[in-house]
Amino acid sequence: MQISLCTDGTNGLQEVLDLYTNSIQVIDLPLDNPRDLPLACRDHLIRNHPEADLLSYLEDDLVIHDKLYFDKQLWFHAYTNHQFSLMPHRYERVDAGSMETLMVDGPLDPSFISKFAQPQTNVAHGQFRDVENVSFDVASNPHSGTFCVSREQAQQLQAAELPRDGFVGPLETAATLTVLHRYPVMKPSLNCWKFLRVEHGHPSFLRYINTLPPGCSIQVRDPLQQDGSHRIGWAGSHESVGLSDQTKSPWHPVPGSMLR
Repeated sequence: MQISLCTDGTNGLQEVLDLYTNSIQVIDLPLDNPRDLPLACRDHLIRNHPEADLLSYLEDDLVIHDKLYFDKQLWFHAYTNHQFSLMPHRYERVDAGSMETLMVDGPLDPSFISKFAQPQTNVAHGQFRDVENVSFDVASNPHSGTFCVSREQAQQLQAAELPRDGFVGPLETAATLTVLHRYPVMKPSLNCWKFLRVEHGHPSFLRYINTLPPGCSIQVRDPLQQDGSHRIGWAGSHESVGLSDQTKSPWHPVPGSMLR
């Protein structure tokens, strides 16, 4: 595995990068506008690694804890004949109160996501390594701050003009529209969310807890079922997860959810 970290050649934490000199490759991509760095990084990845089995782009605040993360990506691409893209669920840790995990990418405003996809639940099912059963949805929020393409998909993208804008801003366009403009994006169904997940290591969604936009109904479920297993609670009161106000921007999730 080769890990490359892209900078704009000016803004970087050199003292931190020096700690990983033997583990990563630092690539400077001088830019007139530093906001375009995600697109330049995406272009470098797609154009310069035709030999890789997988090409994975990640924003710099994501943490992968699952040792089988890329095995699952390889399995999914082979399982779907390289016709789809698989995104993980992105979450933040909650270190206070009864809640433990905040899932930060709830469904987007339907009028926005319908420009790119028609979300559907439980459209595919598979068994990973003949042990773990998992179902998949066409994602109602395809953004995860990352994408992972197979060699076959990378070859198709190399021959295409990659999008420069069209999905919120440069950051989201690079992470999401790169694949969304060509492949339907799936995520594990909500009851299988732990199958593929990444931690948002720089929490910025926790402020939405205890916040509910005008006109949003409240639905709170008991955190534990009778058999002791955990249940999902959709956004609602002080005991669950708040929602942002989607009327200000199509990017705000509607709703978020929490899992214990």
